Amino acid sequence: MLRILGKRSVGLLPKTNKLSSRNFSAPVQYRKSNQTSSISAAKPWSVILAGVTLTSAVVYYIGSELFGSQSTTNIFSDAVDRIRASEEIVNVVGEPIKAHGEPR
Repeated sequence: MLRILGKRSVGLLPKTNKLSSRNFSAPVQYRKSNQTSSISAAKPWSVILAGVTLTSAVVYYIGSELFGSQSTTNIFSDAVDRIRASEEIVNVVGEPIKAHGEPR
């Protein structure tokens, strides 16, 4: 504990060795630069550009999976239409032919 008595401090603090404590005559001065580098100015725009690119890629992927000509939804719909058009399958299975997941 440290007790302060006037200007003199008394306590259990270790005494400093003159070799370990150094006096620095000049303090370090930091100057703020008015110029910004092109790299630090481009950082916010690169984050925005990366976000727009990633969002566009996700929207394209989902859209092509749902509405593309080779999507599983279109392949399923084409198969169901072919089954309904075939008289041979309709005679074996019977009417009405319903497909699971179909909105009709």
